[in-house]
Amino acid sequence: KKHNIPGLTISLVTADKIIWIKGFGYTDQNKSQEVNENTLVGLQSTTKTFTAIAFLRAVQLGYVKLDDTISQYYPNFFVKSRFAEDYSSKRLD
Repeated sequence: KKHNIPGLTISLVTADKIIWIKGFGYTDQNKSQEVNENTLVGLQSTTKTFTAIAFLRAVQLGYVKLDDTISQYYPNFFVKSRFAEDYSSKRLD
């Protein structure tokens, strides 16, 4: 209520199965439909977290290094900046 969020879904999952899933609240402010385990919801900015986790896993496995520059993997990558000529993954925020 404080942040005006009508509903949400919480899921506990492993690599291969859903352990628990439950919907709470409604799909919109008009309370036209309750949220359930089949309700599609937007992930918004959480995809940034998933990308960061996947990238850090690639670092752990030795596929990339945090200090490698982006242009090592994407030669046409360009960011107009007066502070750096090339960015490493540490600088992406």
